[in-house]
Amino acid sequence: MVKRSAMILAALLGVAVANAPGASAAADGTVRFTNQQNVACIRGAAFGLNTDCFGPAAEMNWTLRQIPTAPVEYRYIQSNFGRGCWTDDDSVFYLSACNYGGLPGRQIWSIVRYQPGPPPSGMAGVRLENVVTNKCMDTDATGSTLVRNNCSNSSRTQQWNIPLAAFNAMFTP
Repeated sequence: MVKRSAMILAALLGVAVANAPGASAAADGTVRFTNQQNVACIRGAAFGLNTDCFGPAAEMNWTLRQIPTAPVEYRYIQSNFGRGCWTDDDSVFYLSACNYGGLPGRQIWSIVRYQPGPPPSGMAGVRLENVVTNKCMDTDATGSTLVRNNCSNSSRTQQWNIPLAAFNAMFTP
């Protein structure tokens, strides 16, 4: 698995560096990630969870930025609040300046359908996995903190719901 990830990453880095922010990195629209287990949303301020997922708070809105020539499920997840991107440094997830290809590739996430629990109507459940570390976005036992976790558990805390239309747009040319 590590060898496969390394090969994919090497191919992506060549593309990602050539496709700096703006021009050719297309945006797929804005989403909010709502946790299936505790119905909390990922927010940009302090990169944590917010139990009030309703309202216009920009800090809970995220842009899924396409990576040209990469598998369609690979994305940069960019904050609409502070303009940082999700990053995994082997110990924690955090927001850092979007560098589209550096760190090396620690800002690239695989977003795939994942539904151990039925999502609300009009939503799709997804799993958020860093392609370098193979760790998934999860919550702690209390549901109040974002944590890194192995992706092998089939817990509802690793299910993040997004609008079905946004999910479908990722896979529609």
